[in-house]
Amino acid sequence: MSVGVISVFIHCGISWFSSFREGVCSYDLYKNKHDCCWVSEVYMVENDCEEFLTWGEVFGLYSDGYVVGAYKYIFNYIGYVALSAGFATLAATYVKVIAPYAYGSGIPEIKTILSGYVIRGFLGKATLLVKTMG
Repeated sequence: MSVGVISVFIHCGISWFSSFREGVCSYDLYKNKHDCCWVSEVYMVENDCEEFLTWGEVFGLYSDGYVVGAYKYIFNYIGYVALSAGFATLAATYVKVIAPYAYGSGIPEIKTILSGYVIRGFLGKATLLVKTMG
C-alpha cells in the first residue's frame, strides 16, 4: 500500500514540475497542463488551451491580445531553462547535503546488498526521500 502511495506522489510531482517549467494553470496552481486543459475541446485537437498560461502570458508580454514581437518565446525559453537548471541544482543539493547515498542509479549498491554485504544508510528514509524528490 505504501509503495502505491509513494508512486502516486512521484507521478503527480513529476507531471506538475514538468508542466510548471512551461507555465501555470490560470485557475488552479496545483494543476498540470493536462489537468488544466482536459475539458477544452481545442486542447484535444491542437494541444493548446486558454486556461494554461505560459510564462510570457503570466508576465504580460501581450499588447491588445497579440504577442509583443518574439519576446514571449524568448522569455518562455529562458524561463524553461532557468527553472530546469534550478530544479537540477536543488536535486544535487539534496543529494550532497541530505543523503550522499542517493547519487547515481543505485543498481551497483543493490547488487552488493543482494550478494550479502551490508551498506549502512543506503536503504534509509533519507535516501528514499531524496531519490523521490530528485
